[in-house]
Amino acid sequence: MGGFGEHVLSFLTNQGILDSGKCRVRTIVIPDVLIEAGGQKQQYDVAGLSSKHIAATALRALDRQGAAFNVLEKGPAVMAGEAPTVA
Repeated sequence: MGGFGEHVLSFLTNQGILDSGKCRVRTIVIPDVLIEAGGQKQQYDVAGLSSKHIAATALRALDRQGAAFNVLEKGPAVMAGEAPTVA
């Protein structure tokens, strides 16, 4: 029994959606480390689950390494007004 991500990956695999290599999937998980007590935003940032980390993961999946770096450095506001593109 796994989490939501495992169920999604199982579905994609069993349906053959990943076979062509055209569907890019990245999992984002809670790290198996102790995260000190703090505010919710601080804990999300430490765990790599903040909006900037999620955006950077999506950008890296789309081969946009430079944009991913900018989001991590400056936050998701750097993407404001930019239309999303999918190759």
